[in-house]
Amino acid sequence: MMRDALDFRRKFITPQLMLEFYAGIRAAKDRYSLISQFEIPPATGLAFKIGRGQIARFNISHGPQIVDLDIFNAQDPRQRLWANHTMNSEGFWLSTFSRLWSNLPNSRPLATIVEDTVETDQSCGPARHHHIFGGHCNPQEWYRATGKRGLPNCYENLCASVAPFGLSPDAIHDNLNLFQKTLLTNDGMLRTVRSDARVGDFVDFFAETDVLLAAALCPRGSGGTELSDPDQERYPVTVQVFQSGFLPTPFE
Repeated sequence: MMRDALDFRRKFITPQLMLEFYAGIRAAKDRYSLISQFEIPPATGLAFKIGRGQIARFNISHGPQIVDLDIFNAQDPRQRLWANHTMNSEGFWLSTFSRLWSNLPNSRPLATIVEDTVETDQSCGPARHHHIFGGHCNPQEWYRATGKRGLPNCYENLCASVAPFGLSPDAIHDNLNLFQKTLLTNDGMLRTVRSDARVGDFVDFFAETDVLLAAALCPRGSGGTELSDPDQERYPVTVQVFQSGFLPTPFE
């Protein structure tokens, strides 16, 4: 039986109570009911819907792989991930219990991360995974780096993934860079380095409403190489969709 979350509209909910709700979802992961499972090939994109209260799990099933993730309200795709507000509310890097917020005028959480198993090696300096302060690679970026046209890129893969859902390229927005590891250098710059994600690691997204997830597997693969390198370390990613057994209260 589905269990409703506390009613955010009628009760004063402390951060501790909210944390307990999401911690309960996380603790129940061994009891999730699998709905579907599929694989996204390297350097391609795919969009899919999940329902309110369901879980989308992105699995590192073959090797470390950056995933550029756009999120839309499935009922009204004009409501979509707002990276800047999410960064301001949740921080530069996201992890367990981070919420992903939509744009105005009806800014609301679209999804919440309820599990992140990636462990970050900070031996080379301050670094984290899953940054929300960047966008996606695009044809111009690859051309400037390689002098070649027609290379796969996240922008075009995101565009192609949402087209079957009636969305145009204008719908593509700044995304979550899932599994991407960024290092803060001594001179204050951010640098992408090889992801520490290992086979078996995963990130779980709990849908706060019906959402459309658009995922592009970055051609930079693990992030351990530059765009100009002729060979890129790339892997597929496995996605599982679960029924969590929890249902959030509609957000107003």
